[in-house]
Amino acid sequence: MFREDYIIYNRSLENFFIDLSSFLIILTILFIIFLKGKINKKMLIFFGLYSLTPFIFNDILIDSSNLWDQYTNTFFTLEARNIFLDVNQYISYTDFGHYNEKQRKILLLSNYYAILPFISYSSINTIAFANKLILILTSIYLLNKNYIKKSDLFFILLFPATIIYSSLSLKAILICVLLIWSLILFFEKKYFLFLIVFFISFYLRVPFFGFVAIFILYFIVLSGVEKIKYSFLLLNF
Repeated sequence: MFREDYIIYNRSLENFFIDLSSFLIILTILFIIFLKGKINKKMLIFFGLYSLTPFIFNDILIDSSNLWDQYTNTFFTLEARNIFLDVNQYISYTDFGHYNEKQRKILLLSNYYAILPFISYSSINTIAFANKLILILTSIYLLNKNYIKKSDLFFILLFPATIIYSSLSLKAILICVLLIWSLILFFEKKYFLFLIVFFISFYLRVPFFGFVAIFILYFIVLSGVEKIKYSFLLLNF
């Protein structure tokens, strides 16, 4: 089923309209969030401008063929989207036994991308816009929950590596966002969802398992120390 003889992207008018539709969908979602009072006008403008960068990377600032994983990711996502409503074909397509380990990980991520509300994945840039969307929505959630300062968020989002990777159809941003959500769910004590996201992250990128495990262990130890200090103060009181 897997093949390498596909080149989906070309700088045609059709692909430009596909990219434009993806951008407009992000703007629509942002405007709805703005109307609900979750972001102000300045943040609406910032996130809108931040969503533009996929237009200027592939085959403009960089040669997309130098990052062939973009085409692999796009192919799997396109296949998943095309057969999404055909249950039998979808089950056959998602049979992990047909793929090697690397392809299984791509297949898992492609199914997530396929359910996002973009009109078409026939452009090499659609997954890049999907990366922008999930990164922006996560950022808005972090801001509204006061989990991060606005200045710190700006630093992270405007960091060159973040701009570049969120402007390409690579899976690094989605994996990083999954890592962030595993920590969010842990702190919010939604342990069932935490375990699901955590083990998906672990399967996709084993080093993240160590990072999250160390972070949670540190939190548990720190919480234990605080409880000991609190008990000691009560006894002395």
